[in-house]
Amino acid sequence: MDAFFRASPRLLGLLLPLLAPAGLEAAATSTRTATLAGTAIDASAPAAPATLSILDPSEVRYDLDLEYRIQWLNQKPLSLNDLTASDVSFFEQRLRLGFSGSVGSTVKITAIADVLDGVLFGDNGSFIGSPRTNYGLRLASKSPNLGTFSVGRLDPEGSSVDRENYGLVLVPADALNVRVAYGDVILPFGLLRAGRQPTAVGRTVLTHDGSRINRWGVSRNIDSTDGVTVGTKLSALFDLAEGRPIDRSQDRGWFLAGLWGQVVEDDPAADDDLLQLAAITFYKDHDTRILGVPVDRLFTGLIFSHRYGDLFESRLYGFTAFFELENEYLRFVAHHATLFGSTREVSEGLSLLSEGQPVTAQKILGYGGFAEVAAKWKPFEFSFEVYWASGDDNPETTTDLTQQTVAQDTNVGLHLFENVLNYASARAAAIGAVNLSALGVQSFPVDQIWTRGGLQNAVVLFPQILADPLPWLHLRGGVMFAFTQTRAVDPIGSLLNADGTEIEDDLINFNGGPPGTYWGTEFDFGVTLTPGYGFLFDWEIAYLLPGDALADANGDAVNSFYSAVRLTYVIE
Repeated sequence: MDAFFRASPRLLGLLLPLLAPAGLEAAATSTRTATLAGTAIDASAPAAPATLSILDPSEVRYDLDLEYRIQWLNQKPLSLNDLTASDVSFFEQRLRLGFSGSVGSTVKITAIADVLDGVLFGDNGSFIGSPRTNYGLRLASKSPNLGTFSVGRLDPEGSSVDRENYGLVLVPADALNVRVAYGDVILPFGLLRAGRQPTAVGRTVLTHDGSRINRWGVSRNIDSTDGVTVGTKLSALFDLAEGRPIDRSQDRGWFLAGLWGQVVEDDPAADDDLLQLAAITFYKDHDTRILGVPVDRLFTGLIFSHRYGDLFESRLYGFTAFFELENEYLRFVAHHATLFGSTREVSEGLSLLSEGQPVTAQKILGYGGFAEVAAKWKPFEFSFEVYWASGDDNPETTTDLTQQTVAQDTNVGLHLFENVLNYASARAAAIGAVNLSALGVQSFPVDQIWTRGGLQNAVVLFPQILADPLPWLHLRGGVMFAFTQTRAVDPIGSLLNADGTEIEDDLINFNGGPPGTYWGTEFDFGVTLTPGYGFLFDWEIAYLLPGDALADANGDAVNSFYSAVRLTYVIE
């Protein structure tokens, strides 16, 4: 199962904004420019002169970014094997606010917050329940409230282990969600950053910056870390040491940085902290040549991370390697992450769900990644993507933890992983959480079974065609073939189904069927219109042919259709 892997080292991009000593962006926006090719574009302004006069108003600069998104989603059905979500259709919204302010070229503060994130249109819920409607008479409603969907028990008095008693339920939504808030200061040797900071620029195996860089679907989260980062541009230091003019560019050179992060601090009087140390080194270049071949963009590096805590004897190590190269005719991208270590946290929770499961320090060994080769022949682009993530088909607490989940917002296709498997795994996690909640446990590892839309236990082949026939029109289409890396197994359902002997004959998938090896085949198509600055219109559809990994006990799983219409307004 997916244990700690979603909380694994999320470093890539933490340090991409590192500057040469004495250089700082004057008014860099916190929002990244959209690109349907799936790679981030830095939209920051050039560096300001290295002067500081706090009392001089001309030295105080600020920038405000706004993005408001409305989308209508329709899924027929979301649940492939029962009637809990046979025809799901709703409107949702989000306003993202990004602010950055700087004093001279030395100090900068950045904050990003989401307002009405995922909030449904309308006055939804119950006048005596939660979420509470503003009006008792539906016909008299004059203002909407704050409600959204989650997966929970459909009948609170019904069975806590019956899968069909779990489905979409209304829950209160947060009016405001502060995603990041941090400060930067330029020191003689580089950058010092402290606060709740983003842990990605663009997409990586384990992180996503939450910006509009997805080829398919939308981004919902910003992966962030509470901590302190110190970094420098090594190549600039070499320039200084050798008497050369210092290259202060953020787009080329060799960078190095380290992070100390506080992941969990529950009780300040107890030794229950979970901490993180990490280091990253990367090299960037553009408009250069490699072996005589022109290269528009080059980006490569290595990340090491270590999470540790004494409460569950947890030790987690991660290594990530990445390489990206692009020119006028070709794009090549490859990212791979490997995690290993050990922890008792998972077995502490799962042992309570099934008699005979002991508490053990389980070894962790998971991996995931993606690669793309794209040939560009204007106005067309032919892309072949491959994604992979390790799985775990044995839920026993005496075996290794080998399941990996790719970042939530690194969308692989439109529907299979983002919606169908998301819903099925959320139901399994909810069953585990409900049954553990009355036992006073310190951790809920069952929640990590929920993919949240991320790729999990899969090997995906995804050929695609993209076209830009007009400056304001973008078309994309593809066929996704999704295999499991190991057999698809629901660890909660399997443990609750255990008969006390060997686990093999008790294994089931997320829909109650036998473990399968093929998630399904998905056909995706999308259109994006950009009729004017700051306005985008998207229409996306998908059709899923489910495989045996999504079948129920009778071997049945119906085909599923997905459609989304989205309006996005942007002020940067």
